[in-house]
Amino acid sequence: MKALIEFVKKFLSGFTKKKREELNQEIKIYSPLTGVIVDQKKIPDEGFSEGYMGVGVGIQPTDDEEVLCPLTGNLEVLFKTQHAYIVRELKTQIAVMLHLGINTVNIPLEMKAFTTSLTQGLPVLEKDQLCQMSLEVIRKNATSDISALLVQNENMEGKEVKIHKKDGESVTKGELVMSVFYKSAE
Repeated sequence: MKALIEFVKKFLSGFTKKKREELNQEIKIYSPLTGVIVDQKKIPDEGFSEGYMGVGVGIQPTDDEEVLCPLTGNLEVLFKTQHAYIVRELKTQIAVMLHLGINTVNIPLEMKAFTTSLTQGLPVLEKDQLCQMSLEVIRKNATSDISALLVQNENMEGKEVKIHKKDGESVTKGELVMSVFYKSAE
């Protein structure tokens, strides 16, 4: 009986330790672009500004055309127009969407607003190149060049998003811009 009690204690302490480790885990999300942070409510598309697609920020790019991966994970979605990407962090299943510009989906492929060598389903690393974008083409042919970086709403139970940059602040590609934390049990 004593051995059984010891086994149960060890077993339960493993769960407690794992839970503590989960609560301390931070999923870091890096800026894919150099530019200026735009408050989510100011993104000029209701689907993004109202939070229907998730929680995050807008980024108005400056003259930087290389786009970096915001976190390590799996490239779950890559639109054929190459204007939007969803990367899923494998351990927590958190998904982050990067939507480059507003109404860029309507820019014909032959205009080369975006180019990438990646394919959907591949593993990707934070701060590696996702694509190249032509701000000149986007600014002439889209509603806005503001890009949405959003933590999608799915798999967010018990977690919260912390935004590290405020509206109007400058951001450099590769700089920490958001984190996802487990909510404390308090």
